[in-house]
Amino acid sequence: MAKKLNIIFRWSNYNHYTLSALIGLVDEKLDPRKFYISTKESAKDIINEVNSNKSINILCYSFMVTEFESVKNEIRELKNVLKDKIIIICGGSFTTAVPKAALGAGADIAFRGETEESFPDFLNKLYDSGKLPENRIIDPLPLKNFDDYPPFAYKRGFFGPIELRRGCLNRCTFCQTPQIFPKIRERSIEYAKHYNKYLIEAKRDRVSFIISDALSYGAKGGRVNLKYLEDFLSGIRKTKINIMYGNFPSEISSHSLALYPEAAGILRKYIQNRKIIIGAQSGSDNVLKIMKRKDTKKDVLESVKILSANGFIPIVDILFGVPEETKKDRIQTLEFMKSLLLLYKNIQFNLHYFIPLPGTVFANTAPEPIEDDIKEEIVKFVKIGVVLGDFFRQVEFGRKLA
Repeated sequence: MAKKLNIIFRWSNYNHYTLSALIGLVDEKLDPRKFYISTKESAKDIINEVNSNKSINILCYSFMVTEFESVKNEIRELKNVLKDKIIIICGGSFTTAVPKAALGAGADIAFRGETEESFPDFLNKLYDSGKLPENRIIDPLPLKNFDDYPPFAYKRGFFGPIELRRGCLNRCTFCQTPQIFPKIRERSIEYAKHYNKYLIEAKRDRVSFIISDALSYGAKGGRVNLKYLEDFLSGIRKTKINIMYGNFPSEISSHSLALYPEAAGILRKYIQNRKIIIGAQSGSDNVLKIMKRKDTKKDVLESVKILSANGFIPIVDILFGVPEETKKDRIQTLEFMKSLLLLYKNIQFNLHYFIPLPGTVFANTAPEPIEDDIKEEIVKFVKIGVVLGDFFRQVEFGRKLA
């Protein structure tokens, strides 16, 4: 009999949703006699794990562009200590866009795109042969019914949001999602109900969902389907669990809400979160055009008004530093934020600084620098407690890329 696979997932604050889904996938798609699974949060723990057994040790990474340098350093350390005792594989958004960079960092295998079929296939072949494939970049295999893959590893008590849709109807120039997942895939209401059941059995008091533009679940021809949305939310709410919707890790398109204001009443009826994230990105229509956003400033204003009228606290997403953004554009965005704050005292802003992501239109373009006087204005917002996010940490990261 072949050696069991000792599959180690490198757990972090940023990847646990992804890894929980992958662990659930292995549990459901692989013969349990073929593998062990563990999660580790440090190089030291990984070294101890590998040295304590004689299995085929596989270490799995999923990471973002901002984590690449630290992951590369950790892989180098592990390879120096463990040599050929470990097989390191990488996946996720960064690896999908630039798999050769992951291999150059020391990974043995780089997975591109969707891995629901390719990951179990790789593990089965490795178990059977004990050898790595010649091609170290593994492309996705065609997916079957999208409802066939679990959103989390419920058998191990690992829970996260239920992914309703993969891909995005928009093609924003700064975003990786439409590049990584060019095909829109959507799960059924029955899928959501099925996995919600495991949350209830585990005595979890809330369920959240992953979807780009939370109003467009079940949309037909790009049009919001209010009946489908209400059927979905009412069905989940009947189980007495608290629904988190339209907040992280999903948001609401201001364009969609402005066109379908009655959607806010549906949300108010069924969901428990009172903070709603609105995708705005800029207070400059010029920058919105650069980003290829459908939204306009008018859409954002209308959406914030609608949410406030329905008892929600709007959180407006703002992105500074996009290529071709001018200081005039940044000033317009700040003035827009100030005008919203005057109108709605409970409003908040989730600020981001542009970071070029591999595979996007702006992949090789440096962020526009933020002037000191603009930073000072942003600090004023921070001091009054209306800013969320790690804006200045992102600015520091972006400065290194310039």
